[in-house]
Amino acid sequence: MHVVYSNQHRKHATRLDLPGYDATYLEIPERAETILDAVVKAQLGPVVRAVDFGLAPIVAVHDVAFVDFLQRAYGELQQRQPGAFMLLPDAYFAVRGQRHKPVESRRQANYYAIDRDCPLLAGTWEAVYWSAQVALTAANL
Repeated sequence: MHVVYSNQHRKHATRLDLPGYDATYLEIPERAETILDAVVKAQLGPVVRAVDFGLAPIVAVHDVAFVDFLQRAYGELQQRQPGAFMLLPDAYFAVRGQRHKPVESRRQANYYAIDRDCPLLAGTWEAVYWSAQVALTAANL
């Protein structure tokens, strides 16, 4: 068995230590490292790097508008609020089913995010892009 890995998941670092903000996220970079360590220790197979298959296979299975949102939302947040740490939806659940998808990234966070446990950080796009590349590499193998 091959074990496909990319360290790009570290860029979506959800360990938040902000004054006045209390959030504990289960999906933290250390979780993937712990799993990788266990896989290596168990000698389940060689660890191989993810191959970059590009964006085409991602947009073949995901809404292009959603992928676009993930790519640009943090940058738009920085333009609007320089120094902001993360983009969170205002709602505690996704508000899909509207007649029209919102245009502004803050409102799109409400549309696309499952809940407030889905922050968008500086490295989120790169992390999710490479997680798709891990899946594509594994499928290719």
